[in-house]
Amino acid sequence: MTTDTVPLARATLHYLATLTEQGYSPETVRLYRENLAQFAAFLGGLSPYMIHQHGRALRSFSTWLWRHGYLATNRLADFHPGRLPEREVEPLSQGEQQQVLAAVAQDTYADARGHAVVPTLLDSGLRASELCGLTLDGLDLDSGEVRVRRGKRARPGTWRWERARWRRCTCTCTAIARSRRCRRWTRRSS
Repeated sequence: MTTDTVPLARATLHYLATLTEQGYSPETVRLYRENLAQFAAFLGGLSPYMIHQHGRALRSFSTWLWRHGYLATNRLADFHPGRLPEREVEPLSQGEQQQVLAAVAQDTYADARGHAVVPTLLDSGLRASELCGLTLDGLDLDSGEVRVRRGKRARPGTWRWERARWRRCTCTCTAIARSRRCRRWTRRSS
């Protein structure tokens, strides 16, 4: 067992025993025990992903406090919540996919766009930001493949274009996911 995998309860007991050995008063040790128990109860109600997010938010806030002169030192500068394991996402069944597609109307330009977007997302597993970042340079209509810059670290990836429903635009815009006025989509585009 490494220090990264020691259960919080065990580490807390070790910490409190160390305080006692160092001569802290019984009242101080009792208060620390109660406060740490409350903290452990708070963490116990959160998923590992939420705990990770809280840690990142606290580190970011500490950095902000230090940069704006509220703290003399950035006390959480060396704190790193660590990497989370990748989550396996259960794909939608064929029936669920058909229900999603049936829910998208086809009456307007935006509806037709939705009929291109939904199968693309279902087939590829792309994130919204990755879909918005697709360009014509990454599209190979002959092989039916699309090159994608994946995620925050821009890992390249490729996926097969199974249900191509995208129309070619006559403008000079290179974005695949674009608005009626040929503006690149963002995750908040409607």
